Amino acid sequence: MRQLSDQEIESLERLPYLSDADFHSGWGAYPAKVSDVGVAVLASLKLPRLSNVALGHNDKITDQALESLATIRGLSVINLDTCPNITAAGVGQLAALKHLESLNLSDCENVDIGQLDLIGGFGALQRVWVDGCKGLDQGAIEAVQAARPMLVIHAEKPY
Repeated sequence: MRQLSDQEIESLERLPYLSDADFHSGWGAYPAKVSDVGVAVLASLKLPRLSNVALGHNDKITDQALESLATIRGLSVINLDTCPNITAAGVGQLAALKHLESLNLSDCENVDIGQLDLIGGFGALQRVWVDGCKGLDQGAIEAVQAARPMLVIHAEKPY
C-alpha cells in the first residue's frame, strides 16, 4: 500500500473486509505517497473491519492525519514510527479511540514525551513505543508509568 497515492486510497472501499492498512512496509525501497489528505479519505471510507493502520516513515503525515484517524472507531493498532511532523497535541486526539491498544511513536522527533501525561486518557492502551521522542528521560517514563502502571512502555536506553 505504500505506493498508493492520496487519489488511489478511495479504491480501498472495494475491500470491505480490509483490516490492515499498511502504508509503512517498504519504506526503505519506496517513498511514502499518502498524506493527510489520503488519511482523511481513508477515514471516510466504509471499512468496518479496519483495525490496524501503519503510516510510519512518512514526513507527509501531520496532526491533521491524526485528527482523521481519531474518527476510525475500530482502530486498535496505529504505527506512526518516524513521522517527524506530528506532535503531542495531535497524539492527544487519538484518545477518542476507545479500542486503541498499541501505539508506535518511535522516532517522532516532535512528540514531547513530557507532554504525554495525556496517555492516562487512553483507556485501552496496553503498549506504546517512544524511542527517539523529545523529552525522553527517566522522569518522563516514570510519570507515564505512574499514570498507567499496566502500560508497557518500549523505550531504548539511554534516556
